Amino acid sequence: MIIVAIPICIVGLVGNALVFYFLSFKIKKTKFTMYILNITVGDTLVLVYQYIYFMLFLQPIQLSGPISHFLELMYVFGDNSSFFALTIVCLERCFSVFPPIIRRFKRPKHLAVYISIALWIFSGLVSIIEYYACRPRFYAYLEEDSHHCYVQTIVKIVIGYAIFIPLMVFSTLAIFIRMLQKRLESIPAVFDFTIIAVVILFLVFQASIRIFSTLEYWYDSIGLPLFTISVLFDTISSSINPFLYFFMGYFTYGKRYPLEVLLRTALQEESNTINSTVNNTVNNTENSMENSTENST
Repeated sequence: MIIVAIPICIVGLVGNALVFYFLSFKIKKTKFTMYILNITVGDTLVLVYQYIYFMLFLQPIQLSGPISHFLELMYVFGDNSSFFALTIVCLERCFSVFPPIIRRFKRPKHLAVYISIALWIFSGLVSIIEYYACRPRFYAYLEEDSHHCYVQTIVKIVIGYAIFIPLMVFSTLAIFIRMLQKRLESIPAVFDFTIIAVVILFLVFQASIRIFSTLEYWYDSIGLPLFTISVLFDTISSSINPFLYFFMGYFTYGKRYPLEVLLRTALQEESNTINSTVNNTVNNTENSMENSTENST
């Protein structure tokens, strides 16, 4: 499993680094690009932990207690952050494709920034409580059947399976229904396809990991095989999103545009502005290359 997971982890780190660079310095900031950036950061934290975990498995090195606690907490924090951020993306897009809902409220100018800050604070609190209440799940020599861990597991199930995952699924279904209706009028936005694809992959990989984790807590006898599968699924889930963005951008036109253009296309909120956006980006790239060639000459 590790032989397969290590290359996936390295490729995923490269892909997330590219997306982080483009969204931070090359692509205009919008509410959705900000949320995608949050997902990217969360996935990167998970992959960094996974890579260190794999290396320590192949070459065991004794870590100090604080470093071990920090790595485990970093993993829980990144996993929760990407999960909550994806739910927010689905809700935001669901509200934006139904204008009557949005028109009733006056959206603050920097609402996406406020939501992102609240998202990271909420993810941090949930992660700290989850880790320190159920720390025995990461250390086999401690007693696992504690009251705090039991309560935390129940709360985690409620937050995940009763609140966030249903919100994500229902919002995605609403986006899909609206997309089918809009298909009769015009071409749907590529971003809608991107969201649906990301959510499907999340349900296949990440949601199954959370189910495995819950089953592992209640049934110790199935812990090892489920743990092996969950580690591989976790690596795939945190690595696949960047390449899904690039694929959606490539699939839209079927041409080999620069990765920045493909990412911008995959995150385009409106279908009628895609062509002009792509052409402008390509022209700007060509002009910058010509200017740099003239300056060097």
